[in-house]
Amino acid sequence: MHLASLLSLITIPLALAKNISISVGQGGLVFNPEVVTADTGDLLQFHFYPKNHSVAQSSFSSPCKPSTAGVFSGFMPVTVDGETVFQVTVNNTDAIYLYCAQITHCQNGMAMVVNPPFTGDTLAGYKIAAKNTSTVAPPTIAGGVFIDATGNSTSASNTTSTSGANSTASSTSTSSTTSPTSSTVPSKSGAAGKAVMQRGLLDWIGISGLVLAMMV
Repeated sequence: MHLASLLSLITIPLALAKNISISVGQGGLVFNPEVVTADTGDLLQFHFYPKNHSVAQSSFSSPCKPSTAGVFSGFMPVTVDGETVFQVTVNNTDAIYLYCAQITHCQNGMAMVVNPPFTGDTLAGYKIAAKNTSTVAPPTIAGGVFIDATGNSTSASNTTSTSGANSTASSTSTSSTTSPTSSTVPSKSGAAGKAVMQRGLLDWIGISGLVLAMMV
């Protein structure tokens, strides 16, 4: 009984975490969906579409301007639909405003919000304010990892994205949370990494429970 209860406590939070797929630039200057509700631990997976878009974090009060220590994917001049994926882990349920840092894209409505507040600071209000401002791109890729279709990290090194909008070259980053990091993470991350850790822990608990049962 005790072992079953322990296993349920471990597996329930893991089952609740979810992957949230978001297309970037599919069919125009849009994020789809543009309003997302996410829980702590959920993974935002941004799939990039041609021609050249990005994901950058800002605040409601400063649309199209980067937040300090916020998320930035860098510019993604992709030619294949949806195969380049930037994954961000949700650390809390605060509102996160995101925009495309490509020139004029944010002013033309390419923005989204994760966990919008119940009142005020709406995405519609953000877009209205964005029309009267200029776009600024963050200097450094941060806040996430690039993954392949299996959930493994494909990031190889830390780089900066200072070439600005309309860049014809892309770069990758190895930040694994929503804040910048200087470490390199060439190993598995996201859902795949969590699954490996969970499996090892459950195996250990199962062996321990068997030994205890034999001793009774």
